[in-house]
Amino acid sequence: MVARFPQTPLKSASGVRLALQRISPGSTVESLSNGNACATPLVSASCQPEPTHSIQWLTDEILFYFQRCRRRTFLDQFGDRQQQDTPSDYLLKIRQDSATHRRQTLAAYTPHHSPVYEANNWLAGLKATIALMEKGVDCIYQGVLAVDGQGDLGYVSQPDLLVKQPGLSWLGDWYYMPVDIKLGKKPKLEYQLVATYH
Repeated sequence: MVARFPQTPLKSASGVRLALQRISPGSTVESLSNGNACATPLVSASCQPEPTHSIQWLTDEILFYFQRCRRRTFLDQFGDRQQQDTPSDYLLKIRQDSATHRRQTLAAYTPHHSPVYEANNWLAGLKATIALMEKGVDCIYQGVLAVDGQGDLGYVSQPDLLVKQPGLSWLGDWYYMPVDIKLGKKPKLEYQLVATYH
């Protein structure tokens, strides 16, 4: 199943703020606005943080696990990894099936390009993704989308794919549609929530 949902902005992230990553910004992102108001960009032009603050990032992964279990979200961020249970055989089988499904689906979207950046440096990932978008590549694998929120809160997501589509946007005559690859019989609520978050 490849989940494709219309983009709707997430209005509230209350309750998740405790489980956010703290990252000191290492770079800034230039303004992307070119005065073209024909379509809403996937990436906000105002994602430049205050230089004196570290940003708390609400990621799509945090949101996904928060929807499933609020306690897990907290433990993933602040818990002792050595106290985690080992995954069950059933969970390992599900992960293996999911990885196989992902590989098979990605084969239909070749060639795809990936942004190159240091792990968890979301601003660098955003900048690398924007560079690929501006080049007009057909498919971007695990690109970074980010916008700033109120105060020191930032929203970031990594859709499995960003697929180039014809249409007007701040990029020109094309835009990118986020695509998530999930293994399932139906789109579960947490899958829909993450797809909307992109």
